[in-house]
Amino acid sequence: MYAPNKEPDTIRVPSVLAPVKNFSDFLNRQMELLHSRNNHHADFVLRSSDGHKFPVHRFQLAAHSPVFAAMLSHDVREKRTSRCDLIDVDKETVEILLDYLYAFNTARINGTNAEKALAMADKYEIMDLCSICEGILIKSLAVENVVRRFIMAHQRGLKILKEVALRLMRQNIDVIGEDSVLQTAIQSEPALLQIIMGCFPK
Repeated sequence: MYAPNKEPDTIRVPSVLAPVKNFSDFLNRQMELLHSRNNHHADFVLRSSDGHKFPVHRFQLAAHSPVFAAMLSHDVREKRTSRCDLIDVDKETVEILLDYLYAFNTARINGTNAEKALAMADKYEIMDLCSICEGILIKSLAVENVVRRFIMAHQRGLKILKEVALRLMRQNIDVIGEDSVLQTAIQSEPALLQIIMGCFPK
């Protein structure tokens, strides 16, 4: 029988559910959960191209990526098997992905691996991560990588990277004109030639 004057029982909150002091604490807890060796809460596995398996949570994938959200909402092999084989994403790039999904951590991304990270983020439509990678690629542009990054920017519609790369190409046109990567790209996509010609002085 309901007793209106009775004090409610005190509910003890387990330490794992204690109030989060700030957003940073929350993100740290998510990373601890991700890296726990006994991660019984994970309900999905990502497998990198080099065979490494990463236990993850469907919610995190779907919350950040429309591609994963669609995958996990339809009757496809990945949903049935609770596993997705990332055939073109290596271990390092999967780690970059998970650092971002769980804690918005981009510390692993640098001028060396940003191209792979951007390709992965673009494929799975994680647009904020794409923008971060694009910024890193712009900051680390150099004569030796500008052609490759220009082509990537052209193919993926990265306007800012493309503009900055074109500017650097114009400044180093004598070297760029002999780049074999550029010559091969023009052969496969002739429309690039018109864009490149804009680099030459009138």
